[in-house]
Amino acid sequence: MLLSTDFDGTLTDPDRPDSLCPTFFNWIEQTRRTRPLIWTINTGRDWTSLHAELVRRRVPFFPDWVILVERHLYAVSPDGHPQPADDWNQPCDQAHADLFHRTSDVFVRLRENLSGFAGLDLVRDVGCPLGLIAQSEAQAAAVQPIVDAALAGQPTLICVRNSVYFRFGHVAYTKGTTLNELGRRLGLPPAQRIAAGDQFNDLPMLRPDVAAHLICPSNAIPEVRAQVLAGGGLVSSRPYGTGVADALRQLVLPQA
Repeated sequence: MLLSTDFDGTLTDPDRPDSLCPTFFNWIEQTRRTRPLIWTINTGRDWTSLHAELVRRRVPFFPDWVILVERHLYAVSPDGHPQPADDWNQPCDQAHADLFHRTSDVFVRLRENLSGFAGLDLVRDVGCPLGLIAQSEAQAAAVQPIVDAALAGQPTLICVRNSVYFRFGHVAYTKGTTLNELGRRLGLPPAQRIAAGDQFNDLPMLRPDVAAHLICPSNAIPEVRAQVLAGGGLVSSRPYGTGVADALRQLVLPQA
């Protein structure tokens, strides 16, 4: 089995900033006694940020793989050293460089159209000319239709959002397509995959054609809960890592 989990808001509880849910790791250890299980963290963070957070929260063991900035793929050694999958990451970076060059005028117009939002941070983001950080969920909701309108007619340019954070990218490189690539490398089809997430940017991996077993904690946004249920998945009655562990215990997995 291949288990793909988001990190912030899915495994982490903002009210417990120095811990991770032990029952989640207990489930992994117990499952591994009876079947092979590979765990990947699928996150918008980069490695420096993710590694620091895992160490600070005293993770009992590192994931086997990580998907970083929602598109880069790395194997992780048991002692926490990442090894990039260059044959995926390099074409990914080139595709993004070409895309952002072709669509530079979109970002110029978008900056102009967003100039009236007081407090909206316009930043550079992982090779992209623009990233957005809204002041609040309300401001993010107001920004969203302007972003959607700017991307209309740009079939390869997408925006992925996590709460107040907006990131632009190539449609071929998302949490979902990168998880598909990892599954292909490991010889594990969607029927042998589990995906857990809570936010907009998790939606590309919370699909039955990416992972047959979908779960989310109770704190997931309504759009995630609806998509998980529509895909035959489980929405836990508990939040964050406790909810993920609870849903994992309820899964009926195929025989190893």
